[in-house]
Amino acid sequence: MKLKPILKKVYFYSLPNHVLVRWLFSVLDRGSEAFRFVWEWLVKTFWVEPRFRSRYQAGKSLWMENSPYVAGRGDIVLGEGVRISGKIGIAFVPVKGYTPRLRVGANTFIGVNCSFSAAESIVIGDNCLLAAETVIRDNDGHPLDAVRRRANTPLEADEVQPVTIGNDVWIGNRAMVLKGVTIGDRAIVASCAVVTKDVAADTIVAGNPARVVRELPKSETATA
Repeated sequence: MKLKPILKKVYFYSLPNHVLVRWLFSVLDRGSEAFRFVWEWLVKTFWVEPRFRSRYQAGKSLWMENSPYVAGRGDIVLGEGVRISGKIGIAFVPVKGYTPRLRVGANTFIGVNCSFSAAESIVIGDNCLLAAETVIRDNDGHPLDAVRRRANTPLEADEVQPVTIGNDVWIGNRAMVLKGVTIGDRAIVASCAVVTKDVAADTIVAGNPARVVRELPKSETATA
């Protein structure tokens, strides 16, 4: 008998769809999920969070799944109850005269693959929701002048503008907030929006560049 047909049968072999086979793998699957949960909890509790606290400031009830990727040197302060899902990236851009800082308020959620680029200051308020792959930056990353880019010249102070995000702000996935922007309390930024100008409180913005598409009713906390 030729070897190729045998190997083909072995390659395409599947276990029978029998009740005992399904039961066995159901037990194994639940066991693996339980093991993964325990392992992730151990890593988070005894490595990820203590390691982060050894370098930066965070509230007691920090919840962080993975260590953020941090490039450069700067200041990070996370408020009480901040939750970070998955891996995020933080880049501190050196600018003479500035110590870059990232401040995140209490009970704010940061989704997986969010990224922050701070040369001066990014401040995010309390109770905010930042969906997956949100990008926030207070600088352009490189000079606008091509000669300076070729020379790898650092940014100057006048090329950096801080970003301030108020309380209860919701930013949709893959949205981008650029330098110099202030977003008012309770505002909503739609998915994939590119925010280049200030956003008033209690408004929804969408598009590239982002524009107001709707005004929200004032909440009780806003009028109190």
